[in-house]
Amino acid sequence: MIVMGWPEKSRERGFYYLFPGLKASGKLVYGQEEIPVGGTAWFDRQWGQFSETSWDWFSLCFFDGRQMMFFAFPKT
Repeated sequence: MIVMGWPEKSRERGFYYLFPGLKASGKLVYGQEEIPVGGTAWFDRQWGQFSETSWDWFSLCFFDGRQMMFFAFPKT
């Protein structure tokens, strides 16, 4: 569980989970042409009650398979 918004507001709790590095494949259709595509995907879900309506989010995926995610909740 992560706390979003102001920590002193105990009712503001958010939940977050993620599945990084999923295999993805599909096709792009352009006119009559179908182009196969593939790679890795990132799936995440977040929900809860919080008053912050924006945050900064950044993710890095390295060639050796390591992944990092950073986020910050700006206080205005």
